[in-house]
Amino acid sequence: MLLILATSILLALLSTSMASVDQIRKMIEAAQGPSGPMGDAISKKLKESHPPAPEFKLNNRDFLMGRAVKRWGVPEDHIQRVLDRMQYVESKDDPEAIQIARSGSKKLTPSVADAGPLPSYDTAFPKNIPFADADSDFSIDPDTPSLAFQRKRVGPGRGLFQFEFNTEWVPDPDLTKKEQKDKPWAGKWESQGAKSAYNRLVNNFDLPFEPGPEWKDFKAAAYDARELTAEQQQMLLLADLMIKPGDMGKSLEDDTMEGDKNFWRKHHWAGRDADWPAREAQWRDDLKARVITGQKNLVRKGFGPKSRDAQKSFIDGEMGPATRAAIKKFQAQNRIRQTEYFDKETRDLLGM
Repeated sequence: MLLILATSILLALLSTSMASVDQIRKMIEAAQGPSGPMGDAISKKLKESHPPAPEFKLNNRDFLMGRAVKRWGVPEDHIQRVLDRMQYVESKDDPEAIQIARSGSKKLTPSVADAGPLPSYDTAFPKNIPFADADSDFSIDPDTPSLAFQRKRVGPGRGLFQFEFNTEWVPDPDLTKKEQKDKPWAGKWESQGAKSAYNRLVNNFDLPFEPGPEWKDFKAAAYDARELTAEQQQMLLLADLMIKPGDMGKSLEDDTMEGDKNFWRKHHWAGRDADWPAREAQWRDDLKARVITGQKNLVRKGFGPKSRDAQKSFIDGEMGPATRAAIKKFQAQNRIRQTEYFDKETRDLLGM
């Protein structure tokens, strides 16, 4: 009789969408106590019919993004889009990117990571490669294998956002000027951009989760951003931007590609004014080429105009209303966030 009663209770509650696990447990305990073989059997069926909801795991990057949204008064999608465009222009989304100097330039200026093949020594030596002026090319004491050769065309920028990891060489103060000249490898690099961003992160934010082991490697490698994951590099940038002086929220009010470019120049890009025209052209050309690729893939997958003439007008490299609508439709059909721009998840699904 007790078994029939408990089974009836279970069936009734399982058929009611409002029933909770706690309610069922209390009914079972009221009928026969909290333990016993019947209770175990019912508990097993209960677990099978009510699988636990997936646990939502917040991480440090999401925590910092939430702080940025609150501090700047800007939606998360807007901030993420700015970061996405910045990292595409800076590194083509490559967290292992290194800065390449333009050929023939006497001053190292930022350029895209794919401007040429990575120097062969880059994988043969530790990642904290000394920064070299474009005119210098000397080798170090062969008995000091922990340092790499200084080579031409390699700049100090590293990772998604080209944080500079070794912008100033400090000779060994215990050596005379002549000894410093004879032993140019004796000294250390003092990082500016990456180290400053790291200090802003650890000194101003009480992160809710234990930092990963990559941060230790990052410090050991003279704050080389390539030691960090893409997510951690975004953390570094968010923390840096939130502590830097300036009204970030106001700078983000211009919700356009032009506005994103101006934000990048004002708050992150660290080049010379004389180099800006070339970098501005790179921003425009890189992102326009990416939009054209995305538009072609949308058409190929059936999310663009049907007629050839309309397709020619559609594939123009501009983020106009028609393109945004097509992206939104594609995102809705694939059940991903409807950001209305070519974010990474959308690009991956489009095969870009």
